[in-house]
Amino acid sequence: MVLRKMLLKLLSSMRYLAWQGLPLGGHAPDGGNFHLLVSLRSDDNSDLQKWISRSQKKAYMSHEIQNECLQLMAHHVLCTLLTKIRNVQYYSIILCIAES
Repeated sequence: MVLRKMLLKLLSSMRYLAWQGLPLGGHAPDGGNFHLLVSLRSDDNSDLQKWISRSQKKAYMSHEIQNECLQLMAHHVLCTLLTKIRNVQYYSIILCIAES
């Protein structure tokens, strides 16, 4: 139960950063935006602070896990859109091209 709660907090942090168009990682010594956001959220949540301080739990915050979670989120968005498109008679696609 605790693992599920903590993973949901990590996923919501990833979703927030992705929604804002911010990178999760970085070359900062503190580990990037994701680690900073989780650290900030753990200031208000002692359970999260205890959970991320354990060494074996840091694997859930690795770059590989972050990438896999983002891929799963993207797949979910794509599947949701395709389901909606299949259930309507007409749909349109609007494309905006930015000039550089």
